[in-house]
Amino acid sequence: DLEWIFLGPGTTTYYIAKALAHRSSIHVLTNNLLVANALGGSPSCEVRLLGGNIHSEGLYTQPANLNAELKGVYLSKAFFSVDGVDINSGYTLSDLNVLDLFKTIYANCGRMFMAIDSSKFNRRAFMKLDNLDMQHSVITNDDPPENFLAFYQSRGVKVYTKSTIEKAQ
Repeated sequence: DLEWIFLGPGTTTYYIAKALAHRSSIHVLTNNLLVANALGGSPSCEVRLLGGNIHSEGLYTQPANLNAELKGVYLSKAFFSVDGVDINSGYTLSDLNVLDLFKTIYANCGRMFMAIDSSKFNRRAFMKLDNLDMQHSVITNDDPPENFLAFYQSRGVKVYTKSTIEKAQ
């Protein structure tokens, strides 16, 4: 509560927004039109949408001057999804615009979460976003393959899955 978080483009972050819709006193910065729609009608959520051109395929906005739009903005947490996760290639994306957004947000947030649905493991997309051992946490719907779990554990990357969250409740 009361933190400013960023929810990036993609359907995975949209589902995070839906899960947050019942929370009170949250503040969300996003460029994801689905996220803005999911949270925008809630009186207990403050939602700010980044301006700019709308990318209709991904349903997100891209500011003309990203650095100017985000100058002086600091976020407690940021949530991004990716198109592929590979042990050797790291996190990969299909959209160059998301790469610039990620790098800018990553530099201005306290804690980064990579939201990865289970279909993205052992896949590579067009371009590299970052290595798997970057400073972050992972959220996924199912347990990742064993080689990913071992990799993350050996580097101190916190992994949240449906089963670990259910155990904590």
